[in-house]
Amino acid sequence: MADSATSIALWLRKYHEARQGAPQLVVFPHAGGSASFYTPLSRALSPQLDVYAVQYPGRQDRRNEPFIPTMRDLADTIAPILTDFSTGPLTLYGHSLGAILAFEVAVRLSPNVSIAHLFASGARPPAAHRRGTLHLQSDAAVLAEVREMSGTQASLLDDKEVQQMVLPALRNDYQISETYEYTQHDALPCAITTFSGSEDPKIDAHSMSDWARHTTDQHSEHTFPGGHFFITEHWARVASIIRQQSIKNQR
Repeated sequence: MADSATSIALWLRKYHEARQGAPQLVVFPHAGGSASFYTPLSRALSPQLDVYAVQYPGRQDRRNEPFIPTMRDLADTIAPILTDFSTGPLTLYGHSLGAILAFEVAVRLSPNVSIAHLFASGARPPAAHRRGTLHLQSDAAVLAEVREMSGTQASLLDDKEVQQMVLPALRNDYQISETYEYTQHDALPCAITTFSGSEDPKIDAHSMSDWARHTTDQHSEHTFPGGHFFITEHWARVASIIRQQSIKNQR
């Protein structure tokens, strides 16, 4: 039990309190991201939902820990922790890399843990995921990609100290994403809701609709104005959709 509690404390961050019996929501950050990225969402959903953000190793308060280099290893590590953590049906949400990871964790959880809902944003469906080699390219190439995605302000990325802090996590996480290979699974029994930005250069409306192939339940789509990180401009609306669906699932 002590080992389980230690693992939960190591991997999950809680920023706001929730009412007793609130649905549990676990959120997964994007490439190069950390748990604190979801602070605005946690605030918007408190106290109706009990929000926990996954903290990957190699960043923030886990910066001295070694990275986990593959999607399989990361999902295999997180799934049993969430099995011990859950007190009822879990809702999962992830953005970009986090969306694919949330899906893979849901696949591993579904035989033993009830998944109430999967929310995925800024990511093609797993079966249509594209491999790449950016993680093997120069620091300049990695930084140029991040600037294009608008995940971090360009002025911050011009700071050499900031670059030294963020590049290792970015490169590792791009490796996770770019070496990911989807393995055929049974469709998830939970509903899937997807979010995308209308100007995201990596996503198109047709590819988002294919998330429906990964569920035997309902699939719904929401498109927002903005690019890859549209959610930072629409936290309130995203939170409203998650809240409404979570309350509905609890009935």
